[in-house]
Amino acid sequence: TNSIVHRDYTVKSSNIINVYNDRMVFMSQGGFIDGMDMDSMMIGISRPRNEHLADVFYKLGIVKSVGFGVKSICNSYNDCPKKPIFEIA
Repeated sequence: TNSIVHRDYTVKSSNIINVYNDRMVFMSQGGFIDGMDMDSMMIGISRPRNEHLADVFYKLGIVKSVGFGVKSICNSYNDCPKKPIFEIA
């Protein structure tokens, strides 16, 4: 859901999910919007690129709240030896 809500839909390409034996890689177009950086993202600061889409996902109960996506992803790895890696290109 995170890659769908924060995707840059002005770019004509698809979100990509690659599944390997030891990991899954999610690729979504967009990068950071102005005023955001990796540190902000990691502490839960969020500026949805698609506010209306984020609102619809929230009202449908698909997302808990704005700014909780990355924390939720990280928390799901609490008991795992490997942790998620976030890369912004």
